[in-house]
Amino acid sequence: MARSAGTWVKGQSGNPAGRPKGSRNKLTEDFFTALSEDFESNGKEAIQELRINDKSTYMRVIAQLQTKEQRIEEVPQDDPKTEEELLIELKESIIRMREEGIDIIALISPDSVS
Repeated sequence: MARSAGTWVKGQSGNPAGRPKGSRNKLTEDFFTALSEDFESNGKEAIQELRINDKSTYMRVIAQLQTKEQRIEEVPQDDPKTEEELLIELKESIIRMREEGIDIIALISPDSVS
C-alpha cells in the first residue's frame, strides 16, 4: 500500500509499474512527429542555409549527432563525399537518434557545448 492516512509512504511509489522504459509522453511524441514532418519539408534547405550562413554551428551539429559508438572517418582528399551524401548521412543520424529517444534539440543547444 503506497498511501497511509493521505500521505505517501517513504520509499514506495504511487505507481510501482511506472511508465515503461523508453516510452514518451504525448507532448514529446507530438513534438518529434512535427519536427520530423517539418524536416521532411524544409530540412535540406535549412541545413544548406546553416552551412552557408553559420559554418561553425553546422559543423557542431554534425559532430554532436555522432554517437559514442561512431567515429568520424577521415575522408581521403581525392574522394570527398558529395554534399548530397553528407545530407543523407545527417538525415539518417537524425532519424536514428529520434528512434533511440535522444533529445536532438538539447544536443544542438549552445548550452550543451563543452
